[in-house]
Amino acid sequence: DQYRCVGLEPMRAKAVFVKSITGFKANYEPFAKKIIHADTTGATTHRLKSLNYVKAPRPLYPLDEEFSWKPLVKN
Repeated sequence: DQYRCVGLEPMRAKAVFVKSITGFKANYEPFAKKIIHADTTGATTHRLKSLNYVKAPRPLYPLDEEFSWKPLVKN
């Protein structure tokens, strides 16, 4: 754990901040009273629809909500 390796105990903290979309859950969800997701600046965002996809082929899930899809089965 990133906090414990530098001598900090997250169980004793009033608040713990982690810059991760899902990686934190295994360590902190079991004892967290509340989890607040924040869309902070960084390499990307979890709100994919807010990004301007210019060269992406359409339709593209999850950006386009309604479209027909058929799995490609190779023999």
